[in-house]
Amino acid sequence: PNATISGNTWTQTGDWVGACEGYKFGASDAAGGSGGGAFGIAVIVILLVGIVLYVGGMVGYNKFKLQKEGRELAPHPDFWTAVPGYLKDGHKFVFAKINGKGGSSEYSSV
Repeated sequence: PNATISGNTWTQTGDWVGACEGYKFGASDAAGGSGGGAFGIAVIVILLVGIVLYVGGMVGYNKFKLQKEGRELAPHPDFWTAVPGYLKDGHKFVFAKINGKGGSSEYSSV
C-alpha cells in the first residue's frame, strides 16, 4: 500500500481483496468534516431542539391557556405516569425469556 499526505487529507492506495474501488478515506472524513458525521449531528441537534420546543410549548400552553398546575403541565401526563410500569413489565418479560421462564411460545388451541 502507498500512503500520501497532502494538507489535511490522508490518501492510501493499494490492492486489497474486498476494498472499495475509488474510495478515499481522508482526515476530514475521520473528523466528521466532509463525511456523513456533519449531517448526523445536524439531525440530532434539530431533533433535540424540536423536543425542547414541543415540551416547552406544551408546558406554557397548559399553564397559561388551560390553567393547569403540577404534573398536569407535562404533555401527555397519563402516559408519562405509566412509563415506569411499562419499563418494569418489559424488564420482567425480557429477563423471564432469557432465563427460560417466559412460558411457551406456542399458541394453545381453543
